[in-house]
Amino acid sequence: MFPKSSRVLVVDDSMAMRTLTAEQLKSLGYKNVEEAENGKVAMEIIKTQQSNGVTFDLIILDWNMPVMNGIDFLYEMKLDSKIRKSPVLVITAEGDVKQVTQAISAGASEYIVKPFDETILNEKMKAIWEKNGKKP
Repeated sequence: MFPKSSRVLVVDDSMAMRTLTAEQLKSLGYKNVEEAENGKVAMEIIKTQQSNGVTFDLIILDWNMPVMNGIDFLYEMKLDSKIRKSPVLVITAEGDVKQVTQAISAGASEYIVKPFDETILNEKMKAIWEKNGKKP
């Protein structure tokens, strides 16, 4: 499982969903949680942190957002060699198999359909950790 000191960025245009997800993460023991309201803001935060030598261990990303949606964010991530391999958990209300496939092929590590609870979030984070070759 991700160490509790991991830095997590929650990207969602809904302040209620960002807050809920951040609270679930904090309940699971994660204290280093930041938030962004869309993909463009998230990319700016990531690049600013990067310039200071800091990276995010996990990005939790909504699919449907204004300005820059989740899929466009994933495509832009692929262009940056410093963040292209960052683990991304896509969270969305869309359960269409085509979208799941598109998200995974664009670089998402895992996918959760809303609504979800803390247990599902924890399971998906564990799956991402194990896929990256790191065992708890």
